[in-house]
Amino acid sequence: MQTPKVRSNASPAPQAPTPRPTSALVVKPEAVVAPSETQDEKDKALDELNSVELLVSNMVLEAEIQAAQDQIHNAKAVGNGEAADEYQDRLTQLEIKMKLLVIQVQTGQLTMEAYCKTVNARVDKDKQLAIQLNRLGLRTEAAKAMKRFKIMAAEMKEVEEAMAAQGDEDEEEE
Repeated sequence: MQTPKVRSNASPAPQAPTPRPTSALVVKPEAVVAPSETQDEKDKALDELNSVELLVSNMVLEAEIQAAQDQIHNAKAVGNGEAADEYQDRLTQLEIKMKLLVIQVQTGQLTMEAYCKTVNARVDKDKQLAIQLNRLGLRTEAAKAMKRFKIMAAEMKEVEEAMAAQGDEDEEEE
């Protein structure tokens, strides 16, 4: 037996209008990134930021050495011996890198021209790294990369001015 269909004279319930996408709601395909890809990108950027091997500027090495010394002091002050040991390891790596840089300059293995070329290349890379870290939401790390960028840019400006002044002195002697 069939159940009778009930007809209602009431109008159907009004439906909410279908929302129209606004530009703020439209997701562009290239903006969609799988979480694992984003995490891989973050890991790669952080590895680059924290790599002692990629530090090529004397002034950045000096700043990093000072920061590591401060971190060791702060970790010891709060009784975090494990962190202090990790910072000590980084400090040792930084000091070795600085000594190698000095030896390369003293022995003529690294000319001022080659040094400047290397630092200028790293200036560009750290600027891009800062932008990437910022895009990934790593603001503190982006600020660290930007600080390095500014230190190296200032160092290169000083070197250029010193070389220009040296060139002027050489011309005056002739």
